[in-house]
Amino acid sequence: MKFYFGVKALVGLCALVLLFTGFIDVLTINWAKNECEMTYMFELPEYIPIKLSKEVQQKYPRYRLVVYGEGVYARQLRRGHLRGVPVLFVPGNAGSYQQVRSIGTVLLRKAEYEGLPYRFDVFATDFQGELSGLYGPLLRDQIGFLHECIRTIRRLYKSTPNASLVVLGHSMVRPLPGDPRGTQYGGVVARSLFTLDDFEPDSVSLIMSYATPHHSAE
Repeated sequence: MKFYFGVKALVGLCALVLLFTGFIDVLTINWAKNECEMTYMFELPEYIPIKLSKEVQQKYPRYRLVVYGEGVYARQLRRGHLRGVPVLFVPGNAGSYQQVRSIGTVLLRKAEYEGLPYRFDVFATDFQGELSGLYGPLLRDQIGFLHECIRTIRRLYKSTPNASLVVLGHSMVRPLPGDPRGTQYGGVVARSLFTLDDFEPDSVSLIMSYATPHHSAE
């Protein structure tokens, strides 16, 4: 019995030493300044669903298209007041459409504070956090849905002459196994739009990507 309690005391002492060592390591040795900056909103963020055609909903039942808004601007969007520069955010592997909040609120406040004659309407595709970086065939659905989203957004701006989108692609994807087009290597879903036969290149004026490897590993 004495030996049993002696072992328990020793194990407890070792755990306490390890815990104390961990605190010292975090607070001193491995401490580093956080260089990231948060974006803040003065109003609650809203992700407003965009109505898609019945055909698109039936073909891609897992996905959605939303537009980001806050406060008065969100109420205007709900009434269909889309008069800005259309921007479309495409999340990457396991990404969320809600990641659009940072860029959406920054562009909104920038237009307001600087008195710009235009604003940005920031859309996002909701891919339900799919692991496209682990299962390549998912990309076929995501590319097709993104194409339909661009067509839908273009129709929303049919009263705006020559309206084309800015597409923001985030994070990485992997190539489609056995796909002869071969342009998905280390790119984003947005980049693959240009491999589609019926895609209109003029519908996208700019593609920007970040945290995205555009070359395959050697």
